[in-house]
Amino acid sequence: MIIGLTGLTGAGKSTAADFLRRRGCHVIDADKVSRRVTDRPDILEKIKTTFGAECINADGGLNRRVLGQIVFNDAEKLRLLNAITHPPITAEILAETKSHEGETVILDVPLLKESGLDKVCDFVLRITAPEDVRAGRIMARDGLSLEEARARISSQAPFGGPCIDIDNSASEEELETRLTEVLCGQGLKI
Repeated sequence: MIIGLTGLTGAGKSTAADFLRRRGCHVIDADKVSRRVTDRPDILEKIKTTFGAECINADGGLNRRVLGQIVFNDAEKLRLLNAITHPPITAEILAETKSHEGETVILDVPLLKESGLDKVCDFVLRITAPEDVRAGRIMARDGLSLEEARARISSQAPFGGPCIDIDNSASEEELETRLTEVLCGQGLKI
């Protein structure tokens, strides 16, 4: 079974994914796949050519903070970055999904519909939380200012397909309880 896991930044997808991993699901984290892809020399060169040398650190790695400042304030630049990175990220995710056939696979993908990966899912879980809660989480997690956190929030559109919403505005324990209830309701024993 393939389950999509999505939600806007700061909603708690990673917390949900960690819980599902502990319960025996194979979790594919699109952010980790993205980091592997953006470490590739061919992708780094495309980013450098498209967005400038300041996006590359002295050691040759990606300066994610600079790139984030560029793309999260400009929809066209974000579209360009996605055009560079989404195809290889999606290809890696599909290959890993295939290698775990027969298992419960969780696709932890913030842009599930935009990537087209929602089409391979049996169903989609969308983790939700109010914007002020999400902004606080982003600031704490990424060391960003409120303005930077809001720019990241405003750069994302909510998942637009059929899904099961799971509110994560309270405690981790409540999130885990809700996830267990929903997945048991879908016939999974976790």
